[in-house]
Amino acid sequence: MRQLGSVRHASVFQRMTAISPRVAWDCAGSSRSSQLFSRAVIVFVLTVNVAQCENTENEFWPEASAFFTIAENMRIVVTAKRERDVDFVNNEVGADLEVSVRRFRPFLFGRLVEQDATRAKRTTIRAGYRYKRSLNTGLPVNEHRPSAEFTLRWVFPEGFLMSNRSRAELRFVNSAFSFRYRDLLKFERELRVPNYELTVYASSEVFFDSRTHRWDRFRFTGGIVFPLGKHMAVEPYYTRQVAPHAQPRNINAVGLCVQLYLLN
Repeated sequence: MRQLGSVRHASVFQRMTAISPRVAWDCAGSSRSSQLFSRAVIVFVLTVNVAQCENTENEFWPEASAFFTIAENMRIVVTAKRERDVDFVNNEVGADLEVSVRRFRPFLFGRLVEQDATRAKRTTIRAGYRYKRSLNTGLPVNEHRPSAEFTLRWVFPEGFLMSNRSRAELRFVNSAFSFRYRDLLKFERELRVPNYELTVYASSEVFFDSRTHRWDRFRFTGGIVFPLGKHMAVEPYYTRQVAPHAQPRNINAVGLCVQLYLLN
């Protein structure tokens, strides 16, 4: 009798397992839209669960930049900002000399180019220096950082502008020397609304650090640039920073950059 019962149970189990994939498929939805919806719900749930377990900080990054045009293709850029450099929050001040060449043809952009003429230039080269000082460490961390960068731009249909910036940094952190390379890819597009023009953009940036000999930081940013007259713009943005080998591992940063265009 036990063998007969086992056979019956096995037969029932086989029938259940034989039809369960079909039942599961029907529950997921018979149409493609319902399947996509089910997958989206699963991804959302997994994302929420992972986000709750991750080591994440939420921060505000204020920033100000001043652009002094000294010649048609040359200007000085002065910046001051607060951000997180992986392990600690820091203040940063710096200045760059910028040279731009090869104007786009035809002329595609409006008000933002009146402020920032480099948007209409194919190539931009910068060389500068930055000083950084930590805010939330027991002993202050001081960094002196000469840097050089090279940016190329391309125009695509529908008014999309793509830029690729490569930056090399020579870092002297509390007198210890290291090298860092940063590569940023950015897409932006001008939008026109009644009596106004603004720019939306999205970018991603990767960092290679000679101290760790690996790509150890990744940034993903989206923002909007609002021109305010000829000499000023405001840029709110959101940045997601991921540093797999640092604490905290993830940063959600809301930033606000005020830009001044002088001597235009």
